[in-house]
Amino acid sequence: MKKVAALLLTLAVAFGLTLGRASTVISKDWAKNSAEFRASKIRGADVRDENGKKFGEIRDLVLDPQMPGHILFAIVKPGRSLEFSGDRLLAIPFSALAARDPDNYVLHMSRDMIRKAPSFDEDHWPDLRDRSWSADVYRYFGQNPYWTEMR
Repeated sequence: MKKVAALLLTLAVAFGLTLGRASTVISKDWAKNSAEFRASKIRGADVRDENGKKFGEIRDLVLDPQMPGHILFAIVKPGRSLEFSGDRLLAIPFSALAARDPDNYVLHMSRDMIRKAPSFDEDHWPDLRDRSWSADVYRYFGQNPYWTEMR
């Protein structure tokens, strides 16, 4: 089952099948080699703000258990420059991130808005299956919850 999920994730990322607003922009050179966009490569990738400055890194990807093949969130660990207290994490809709290459993703949002984004303690994760909570997070990041568009 894990191998199937990893394959689905690789295909979803490589071919932009996140079904959200497809903001992931992949250059033609990288798109030719979809292996560079496998989940193990995305984990640890830098996340940059709208000015291109690094503010964190992708720690994990959350697949949607209710809609197999969809990436629900990229879990991002903000760096010290954002002044988050403790071990805070951000759940960012994967469709809100633009891929520059497999090692760099851009969130087109100001640092002030990123600082105010919903976050959680890495030892106390929210219930990511809660569609109400997830929809609020999607809207904060300017994304339409893809599961509402599928009906």
